[in-house]
Formats: sequence, structure tokens, C-alpha cells
Amino acid sequence: MNKLIIWVGLFIWAALPFYLLALPIDHFDYGKSHCPSVLLFHQECFACGLTRATQHMLHGDWQGARAFNAGIIVVFPTLIALYVAVMCKIVGAARRSIQR
Repeated sequence: MNKLIIWVGLFIWAALPFYLLALPIDHFDYGKSHCPSVLLFHQECFACGLTRATQHMLHGDWQGARAFNAGIIVVFPTLIALYVAVMCKIVGAARRSIQR
């Protein structure tokens, strides 16, 4: 894989949590829904509110996150585990690119 792509990917993934933390806690709270279930059937699906709930969890607002979607209790730790797994993979690729 191209070294530049590896290093850009590492930078983007490393900066992502800081970017989300820099946004206001209510950044995703307002505006039109993009959920196909809401747009087509005017009914929320099981995943509606997870983006807003995740933003509130990142800022430490546990009760606000549960108010948007109670499934955040399962989804948030899963997102953290996936983030760590991807970071480990990218860091490993970056290390291998240095050794070459």
C-alpha cells in the first residue's frame, strides 16, 4: 500500500475524536432527518438518534445520549472497540512502511 495513503489515514483516524469533541454537543441535534425510514415511512427506525447519542456520549452526557437512543449503551463500546482495532491496524501498517 502507498505510504502516503497509510500516513494520511493515520492522521485522519487519529484526528477524528478531537474533531468530534471540538464540535458543540448539540451539533447534530437539529435539522432534517436523513434516515430512509423517516423520509419514506414517517417512522423512526431502531438506529434513529444514534449519531446524536454518540455525540452526547463523547461529551459525557450519558442521560442525553440515552434520551436519543437507549441502544447507545451497546453501540458506543462497540464503536470504541472498532476504532481501536482500526487504529492498531493503521499503526501497524505505518510501522511496516517505515521499516521498508
